Amino acid sequence: MEKIMEYWLFGLFIICLFFIFIWISRKNRRDKEELQDKIIQSELKPEKKDENNNDSDSL
Repeated sequence: MEKIMEYWLFGLFIICLFFIFIWISRKNRRDKEELQDKIIQSELKPEKKDENNNDSDSL
């Protein structure tokens, strides 16, 4: 009887570990995407419109 209970606990423990692993993996992927978006946005500089200098517009 004790072995059956141990197998159930071990199985429950393995299932919990599996779901924790999936949850951490998804959270990590989502955080990575958010960090990449923040880095891209921080590297982009807003364009300054200079009405006096139109050299870049005339190509």
